[in-house]
Amino acid sequence: MVSLHKIMPQLKKAISALQTKPDLWGGDGNRKLNVEVLEEIAANHLFDKLHDSLGITERAGLSIWSYFQDLGAPRLYQFVVELHKAFPSLANESAEYVSCVNYYRSLNRLPKVDVPTEKRPVMKCPD
Repeated sequence: MVSLHKIMPQLKKAISALQTKPDLWGGDGNRKLNVEVLEEIAANHLFDKLHDSLGITERAGLSIWSYFQDLGAPRLYQFVVELHKAFPSLANESAEYVSCVNYYRSLNRLPKVDVPTEKRPVMKCPD
């Protein structure tokens, strides 16, 4: 299992590049870099595919991917808490994402994550 401590130097470089180059991940004025986006980037192997643009090695990109895989659904989602503590500059999470994370954590009898969420109303689907 890959720990945050092990990937921290490379992840810092990657996050810095992602914050300054939002076009790499589809960011715009409405979509901010947060843990949900980082999880999507990892799931799509962009850390290892775009390693040159992120200033990291392909091996580091694969280690970052592994970190998300090891701690992701349907397991613990512990990376949500760890990354918000390590990178307070990350944007707030959507309420929908935190709700999904907490659902998976409840299946494992784990406490809910307590991370900053966006201050916007949750859209309701029409009947």
